[in-house]
Amino acid sequence: MGEPARPMANRLQRPSWRDSRLIIGVLLVVASLILGSVVVAGADDRVPVWAAARHLAPGESIEAGDLVRSDVRIDAVSDLYVPVTESLEERHVVTREVRPGELMPRTAVGSADSVDVRLVHLPVDQASARMLTQGSTVTVWASVRGGGASAPMGRPKVVLQDVTVAAVPEAKGMLGGGDTAGIRLLIDRRDVRDVADLVAKEARFFVSLGQDSPVGEPR
Repeated sequence: MGEPARPMANRLQRPSWRDSRLIIGVLLVVASLILGSVVVAGADDRVPVWAAARHLAPGESIEAGDLVRSDVRIDAVSDLYVPVTESLEERHVVTREVRPGELMPRTAVGSADSVDVRLVHLPVDQASARMLTQGSTVTVWASVRGGGASAPMGRPKVVLQDVTVAAVPEAKGMLGGGDTAGIRLLIDRRDVRDVADLVAKEARFFVSLGQDSPVGEPR
């Protein structure tokens, strides 16, 4: 009686290009490479542009601390915003309001001659300054002495109307130790000289909302 037939051992065979498992593995590798390339390409599309670090008002000069870098996608930038490769710290002013964090539009930057208002720092009576907020529209009053240095202050008179408040002290502690508070106003450039003359005469300034008499006026 002959010996029973022994089963033949299966030998490992090289995978064929027709093997579905090999094809699926290759496709997964290719897909991961493509996905990685897309992610890297997307990151490379981000470009640095300028953004406002604080509230910027029309007529205000742009200084180094007023801008911060912001990386954005290139398809959202186009030619609308100012890149960080372009300096805005010389002979440039803001031509319209730019809020904190807003990307700096090219249309909001120009020369001083391109805006009709100037940003003026004015010391006003503390009592009248406390009621103000950024963006308030106010009337500016001025009281001057009628004679020499010892003469009493005259009654306040309206010197400017419909003036926009660009900035006010952020806290009561910033109002200063005296009886005045420094605020920033947007004044028509044609009126700047008159205001400067009043400052030189040591006038006392007051502001009011609308046409009401100013708070803190001398009695």
